[in-house]
Amino acid sequence: MARPSRLAKAIESTIGAADSEPGTIFYIAHTLEAEPDTLVFYELYESEEALKAHGSGEVVKAIGKVAGEFVGGRAELQILTPFAGKGL
Repeated sequence: MARPSRLAKAIESTIGAADSEPGTIFYIAHTLEAEPDTLVFYELYESEEALKAHGSGEVVKAIGKVAGEFVGGRAELQILTPFAGKGL
């Protein structure tokens, strides 16, 4: 397994803030095995309103503060719509 990057370690310290966000079901940060400097977040919210609240909330602000020195641009956001699976 690849060693977490400095960015991953910095973001790990902010993840706990998601616990206080109403409507946040999953908020999981991943590194790519082959590219440990590439991070992927899997997030699941109860509603579109919860997603919008997250986008302007403290978690995003905290991550932005620690990620600033590492990230060269805006994060790529892809919206997925779950339709089946274990745990849904």
